[in-house]
Amino acid sequence: WREVGARFGYQVPERTPFFFYSDHNRFEQTNIVSIGEGTGGVTEAFKNRLLIFNDGSEEWLCHVIPHEFTHVTEFNILYAGLFRSVQLVIKSPFYPLWMMEGMAEYGAGDIDEWTTDMVMRDAVANHQLPDLSELHGFAHLKPDQVTLGYKTGEAAFHFFVDEYGKEKPLALMVAMREHFDISSGLSEAIGADRFDIFRFNFRFHEWMNDKYAAEIAKAKTPADYGPRLTPKDRLPQFNEAPAISPDGTHLYYMSDKDGPTRVFEMDLAEGKAKPLFRINWEEYENLHAEQRALSVSPDGRWLAFAGEKKQRDYLFLYDLHRRRMKKVRLPLEEIRSPTFSPVDSDRLVCVGMDNGYNDLFLIDREGHIVKRLTSTPQDEKSPQFSPDGKRIIFSGEMLAADGSEPVGRDLFWLDLDTLAVTTAVALPGRETEPEVLPDGTIVFVRDRSEDGWRGQDLFSLAPGKSTPERLTRVVGGCFSPRFCAATRRLYFVGYNAGERHIYEGRWSFENVETPTVSDSADIAPEEEAKSTSASQITTALLQFPTGNSSPLYRAPPKPYRFKGSTDVFLPFFVYSTQGGFAAVYYWQFSDLLSNHILQNQVQYASGSDFYDVSAAYTYARFRPQFTIAAQTQRFYTDFDQQEQKHQVDALAAMTYPLNRVDSATIGFGARRTQDRFLDQSFTDEDSEERFVVGALTHDTVTGRYLEAVRGNRLSLFFQQAGRSVGGNQTYKTGGGEADTYFPLPRESTFATRLFYARSTGENAQVFSLGGADRIRAFSDSDENKKTNAVLTSGELRYRLKYLNARTKYLFP
Repeated sequence: WREVGARFGYQVPERTPFFFYSDHNRFEQTNIVSIGEGTGGVTEAFKNRLLIFNDGSEEWLCHVIPHEFTHVTEFNILYAGLFRSVQLVIKSPFYPLWMMEGMAEYGAGDIDEWTTDMVMRDAVANHQLPDLSELHGFAHLKPDQVTLGYKTGEAAFHFFVDEYGKEKPLALMVAMREHFDISSGLSEAIGADRFDIFRFNFRFHEWMNDKYAAEIAKAKTPADYGPRLTPKDRLPQFNEAPAISPDGTHLYYMSDKDGPTRVFEMDLAEGKAKPLFRINWEEYENLHAEQRALSVSPDGRWLAFAGEKKQRDYLFLYDLHRRRMKKVRLPLEEIRSPTFSPVDSDRLVCVGMDNGYNDLFLIDREGHIVKRLTSTPQDEKSPQFSPDGKRIIFSGEMLAADGSEPVGRDLFWLDLDTLAVTTAVALPGRETEPEVLPDGTIVFVRDRSEDGWRGQDLFSLAPGKSTPERLTRVVGGCFSPRFCAATRRLYFVGYNAGERHIYEGRWSFENVETPTVSDSADIAPEEEAKSTSASQITTALLQFPTGNSSPLYRAPPKPYRFKGSTDVFLPFFVYSTQGGFAAVYYWQFSDLLSNHILQNQVQYASGSDFYDVSAAYTYARFRPQFTIAAQTQRFYTDFDQQEQKHQVDALAAMTYPLNRVDSATIGFGARRTQDRFLDQSFTDEDSEERFVVGALTHDTVTGRYLEAVRGNRLSLFFQQAGRSVGGNQTYKTGGGEADTYFPLPRESTFATRLFYARSTGENAQVFSLGGADRIRAFSDSDENKKTNAVLTSGELRYRLKYLNARTKYLFP
């Protein structure tokens, strides 16, 4: 509040609801907004609710909290006044996303400066710096370019402040409160007539070119240090987490080239790569590609990685010989960087989150915790064994002397026998992802050097030396060094032209020796006997402080109390002498946790004798969501207004998400229908339906960019009505729809569809073959409606060209 307020010269006058989740798996379960894997934080605009999660790092919190609170500041200024929800709906499409997210990144300060410099310097050097006019929204950006959109917006605000003064971001927000055009807002904030976004963008690009010209002139590309191994295509891709087989013949890595993150296997002799296993949504829903994500056992049989299923992390072990997957559950909240011992194929070290902290654990392939290696609040990442398997090196977060803020990361050694921790590398900035060569040389990633350079590069520190040697100086960045003793080569990930690819370094490591692999690591037998769960080891840490003697104590915990308020209220009224009075409004009410959601919608037109009133309540506290809904409507079914229908519906249903791709719904309902023929051409009809419904859905359709290109979608449904509880309609209806997408080159696909439905009984339902959801351009008339319907179709969707066409505001 103070930090962001001081940066913008504006203090948010009201309290902000703040939701802090202990880890990302719990964060994904919130009801307030929909959360994806890449979401780091959210500020919900209707109630100004701020949501973030804990990833164990102070640096992360110092970045994401001010970022999201800057959004709170934006919303307080831009949507101030009455009818906030109306302002949100009307104004939001006109506010460019580069402004909203760029200001939030600027508001977070310079704690993520190394990422900004890396991304922006790379974009300038490769002539990929987007125009601000193309960043009104980010949905059209190509894969892995959203960060570029965020950072371009941040850089634009640094230019704005550098060129026009630090008070200008606030002036722009105030100006945009009254304007629907960024050009008008910039003109008013700067105080210059005829100043538009195109002029601002031109000067911004000049400023960026000048800022990075000297650095680009002396920097290289990753390809200057060795050949690229992973193939390119027409879209940006991230290839990460390289792991080399012990004999040096195969490379394993993670890639998003097919959309979802997958593990690929490359034969280094042939240079050909293929997915190691198919996308299996029943086995896993997401693979964790960060840190040291892949590791091969020293016998070459097992590939270890971490993944997620139903908001729970698992250790996955892939048998490279038998080509089978094994899922192992550990008693930890999150799992990262499972890394095999170089001398024992049954021992791994991993980063495990327990009680909100990231610590190191020695585990076996069965999921037992052999030994808890650390138990401190320090955030630990990227552990790696020493070549003899007796020590572990890792990257640990460092705080200022007073503990007030993070100041970087250092590298530490941990002795497996004594658990003694000693410093390995302590330099200004961040040292991460250590790799230990057989001769003891440490290769690591560092975000700065003594000459003032900021960016992710590789450094090495030889035994007995105190000064590291720079291995790379690239425009973008270098990550994940991995040494293969069999080939004596260092592999690494290089960021260039907005992509991450894996390279084979050409540095000479001829003097290093291959370690000797024994049957087991030197672990004391008595320590192995103490294998136990993390929760048992840390029972003391799970106790909430109950007295002011603890520095963590603030107040006793209190149960949540229901506190509801309006989310959205959108009224529309009009009167004309011809059409009479017409009204439309939508209202939504919920509590702070969005466990209770009430929705109401009304449409009315006096001139057409039409109304439609509906209401729904959803209880979403638990995994199954319960909904009750009711609707009443009256309307004419013909143009001459001679056939009038009055219908009342009520439904109660439960939807249970089995996982991310499967869900089941059951419910029961009632419907009363009255058909009145005012010209007496037919007999008036009344019907009463009492029915039960059920549905199953399965959806694995994904796409790499804009369009779905792979996967399948299956929907099955059943509905039965009978003469009970006042009903007079009887029927049984069932059916389903199956859609399958077959991927083709050039981000194209061949899509097939099968729809089948059948209804039997005295009052069997009918199905149409025409309409938008059946056969497009086929008439939705009575002639094409039957009680038994089957439809099949196929279509080729072939990408011809990336148009990059822009329609202002909605489709940039």
